[in-house]
Amino acid sequence: MLNWSKIAAQADGEEAFVLISVGKVKGSSPRETGAKMLVWQDRILGTIGGGNMELQAIKRARASLQNPFNTGKIDRTQTPLIPKFDQCCGGVVELIFEHIQPQNCQWLQALRHYLQKPSGYRYLQTDLRLAQRRLLNKEQFEQILVDDVFCERIEPHHFPLYLFGCGHVGRALMQQLQAFDAQIVCIDSRPEQFPDQEQDNVEFICDSNWQPHLEAAPDNAYFLVFTHSHQLDYQIAEAILKRDRHNFFGLIGSRTKRVRFERQFRQTGVDETCLEKMHCPIGLPELKGKAPQIIAASVVAQLLIEREKNAKQQTSPLAKETIYV
Repeated sequence: MLNWSKIAAQADGEEAFVLISVGKVKGSSPRETGAKMLVWQDRILGTIGGGNMELQAIKRARASLQNPFNTGKIDRTQTPLIPKFDQCCGGVVELIFEHIQPQNCQWLQALRHYLQKPSGYRYLQTDLRLAQRRLLNKEQFEQILVDDVFCERIEPHHFPLYLFGCGHVGRALMQQLQAFDAQIVCIDSRPEQFPDQEQDNVEFICDSNWQPHLEAAPDNAYFLVFTHSHQLDYQIAEAILKRDRHNFFGLIGSRTKRVRFERQFRQTGVDETCLEKMHCPIGLPELKGKAPQIIAASVVAQLLIEREKNAKQQTSPLAKETIYV
């Protein structure tokens, strides 16, 4: 999955590339508005849906790269997804192309600096009439409601995930989440449990004092508790529920474990509405397998479903991820 962090990581590069974005979509299409890919002469990153549409878009991007005078140029095409063009989705997709020389691209440099120390959220404004992109804050965005402007919301940590426990299931989960826009903090007191290789989207913290890390989590965090100890599971779960500031809380365990924990939580004053927010057993009930990889796949699917729900509940019409105004 191509996200803003991966795009910003290209800011120090010397090789030109073309950023392709899916703009307006009418009818059925293989990817949604805002989907992106980067195209160099010898490689690509991301996808706008595959098939002949993507193949032709890559050819167009590489033809643009052969002419250095195209640097900074923004243009667009409309592609009907019909059998005549070897597609059968039936819709129409607008594709936006920008030829980028990374070190000379002002919005890309601004994006990199913003993601290093984010404050609030920003919009990437693409003015298709003037063929320019700008990084704006919310107030600036609200002042430019004009036609034919493509605006995309930028959130640096769209999916902040705190994972307590780095056992078999935790490691399998982190491996599968590498493909998604998740920023993971993994906390465990056992250094031997951490993988030998670092992961770009994971911060590993070896610490038995988990409380400060829990308190430091943002209000929109997702919590997963997979520790090696039922007593430790209980302590962390109780703290999460009493804190009651999260998008999701999942606890590994059986229905019996849930009943036992709930009985204890009630005795310590945890509110019933908070208990309803605890997902235990975790994962999708349709998947019955107990292997770590199966549990991890089930949990990832559940997280994506919950993230979709939270996005619908927390996003105002102004703050959609990708909109035309």
